[in-house]
Formats: sequence, C-alpha cells, structure tokens
Amino acid sequence: MTAWTDNKFILIHTPLSQVAEELNRYSGRQIRGDSLAGDLRVSGVFSTSDPRDILSLLPSVVPVTVNFHADGTVTISFHNPQRMLSPQSAHRKEKTYK
Repeated sequence: MTAWTDNKFILIHTPLSQVAEELNRYSGRQIRGDSLAGDLRVSGVFSTSDPRDILSLLPSVVPVTVNFHADGTVTISFHNPQRMLSPQSAHRKEKTYK
C-alpha cells in the first residue's frame, strides 16, 4: 500500500512497479523497469519534496540499479552482485510503468 501524507511517501511492502507508477504521476518522468525489479517489494517513509531523491535511494533499499538519462527518463534494473545471471535470465522484459 502507498500513501502520500504530510509530504511523505509511505510504502508498506509495495511492489516497485507500483512505486514507479506513483512516481511517474507526481514527477512527470518516464520510469521504465524490468520485470524482476518491478516485483521487488519496498517499505519505508520517503520525503515527497523531490521524487528523484526516492529513486536515488532505491539501490540502498532493494537490489536495483537506477539510471537517470539525459532525456529525463529513468530505468530501474534488478541487480544482484552475488549471483551471476545466465544468458537466458539476462533477457529481461522491460516495461514502462504508467
């Protein structure tokens, strides 16, 4: 569940895909992520003053890499440094969160 309360973004075991969708609505950025990242769950309380701050903090909360592109888009990718991905699992399905 997510909630915007008192300038805080409250996340309780929320799928990252849902977090990205909410951030898209409030930031105007186009956020894309792979299916593995979208399934990860996030909990925490974040300030809504700058959604970019939330995106920058994600790698410290869940195993993802967040890339900010010059055109304003953001990509979120699952990242697990302790496990090498096989060539088959490296072909992740990317989607744009609405």
